[in-house]
Amino acid sequence: MYPEQTSHWIISILMCIIAASSENITLIEGPKDTAALSGQNATLICHVNTTASGSGHVVQWVGNSYRTGLGRPLSVNDRITITGAPNKFSISSLKPYNLHLQNTDLDDAGKYTCNNVLIGSPVGGLEPQLVVLDPEPCPMSANTTSRENDTIKITWSVKYAGNRNDSQKPTIRWTLNGIQQTATVNETTPGDFSSSFTRSASSDDDQMELNCSLSVLNIQEHCSTKLDIQYPARMPVLFENGKNIRDQHNSKHTIGSNVQLKGESRGNPASTITWQVKTTSDENFGSEEAGDTKQINNIQFNQTGVYKCCARNALNGYRECSELTIEVVAVSRAASTSPYMHALWVILIVSFSYPMVTRLHRSTWPALVSRKGRFITKGLYKTVHCNLYEVIFRK
Repeated sequence: MYPEQTSHWIISILMCIIAASSENITLIEGPKDTAALSGQNATLICHVNTTASGSGHVVQWVGNSYRTGLGRPLSVNDRITITGAPNKFSISSLKPYNLHLQNTDLDDAGKYTCNNVLIGSPVGGLEPQLVVLDPEPCPMSANTTSRENDTIKITWSVKYAGNRNDSQKPTIRWTLNGIQQTATVNETTPGDFSSSFTRSASSDDDQMELNCSLSVLNIQEHCSTKLDIQYPARMPVLFENGKNIRDQHNSKHTIGSNVQLKGESRGNPASTITWQVKTTSDENFGSEEAGDTKQINNIQFNQTGVYKCCARNALNGYRECSELTIEVVAVSRAASTSPYMHALWVILIVSFSYPMVTRLHRSTWPALVSRKGRFITKGLYKTVHCNLYEVIFRK
């Protein structure tokens, strides 16, 4: 028999002799299951109001772990009675009778009972479990680099002990940019759990965050990496004056106008973009111009032709290209008609469409000035009487 067990029985006999006036324990916070990481400290809750519980109360922790053995008394009220485990256990002076465990490991996992000795039952009606986890280090670095279509496989493992049932086994959850992923779990050896994430690397996953979280009871551990998926440069997407256009697009631009062409290409490493031009007088495309943007100011007839945008990076065996054709056209007759011609047409239509009488000042015929389509007279007026209406040109 352990020495502390002898002490336990002596105390129990004495307590039976004493007519205790208060056998009930008043709890501030009752026992509950808890988890701890190996190497860290743990606290098992049994916070008693010692004043309200009376001076005759007796609270004792009993351990059921690999370290303590089965049913081994650990304490009486605020005093540790177990021997052979120096500095492992202590009772909280601030929150009696919480039990502190220093530097926990898998041997400390198991059931711990906070007993009300006088009535011989667990305080709060629960015998709490201490689940201890010993996870492998995070299997992911800050960045994980893979080539497109390569297989990404990452496994995280954890050893654990002390669970009451399957609900207290650790779980490992994988997410990609917050979206839960399918994983393969394995526990061929009880207490040795692993989860594997497997995926074919895709350019769509480039720069996404892969997160792995391990949890059980109050413990949550996280591990993450940013996926760096390398893939060849893609065919450029074209923009003309800011508007997205398709490959092989045909467009017309008036001579003298400004045109901005831009190409955008996805790729990792970043794509290098160039432009080439083949005008109607050229047999082949000209030399490459570096840069994603080609600005053409005051475009002329001799710049009619095919404009090719190409992209490449270190992974491309050949360039990926998109093209558009630009035709430079003259200013249309309608667009070139002067404002004065518009004014003349208005006067002729009014004059020949309706009978009218025109009254004019003897002074000079009003000078017609056109600004934004309005007719202005300089200090003079002309009134045109039509059948049903009057048109007045006035300053």
